[in-house]
Amino acid sequence: PPPGARVAPRAKFVTYSEDCCEMKPHVDLSKPSQECRELPEDAPAATTHTWILYLSTCTRGGATAMLEDVRRPDEAVDLVRPERGALLVFPHRRPHAGQQTDPADPPKIIVRGELLF
Repeated sequence: PPPGARVAPRAKFVTYSEDCCEMKPHVDLSKPSQECRELPEDAPAATTHTWILYLSTCTRGGATAMLEDVRRPDEAVDLVRPERGALLVFPHRRPHAGQQTDPADPPKIIVRGELLF
């Protein structure tokens, strides 16, 4: 992680295995550092950023759409296509959505975790 950043000790695996799975537009919520066990006392008060590690490549669907506003999901600022081994990091307050997966792609598999700055 960058200087001053700490990785929250928990992460979760997510598999989008159904055809046409999607994640509606949202922002991620911060977790108080007290909920992130195993962190030193001088850790920041709460998580600030999300990280996503893509474990599969999907060429037709399943992109992460970075948005300006959750109320305008069709106006993506950027699309991040799932590519195995790619790491995406963004502030919790950044609106985003998981676009529909495509049945022609393998299941979209990610690991999602959090950072404290």
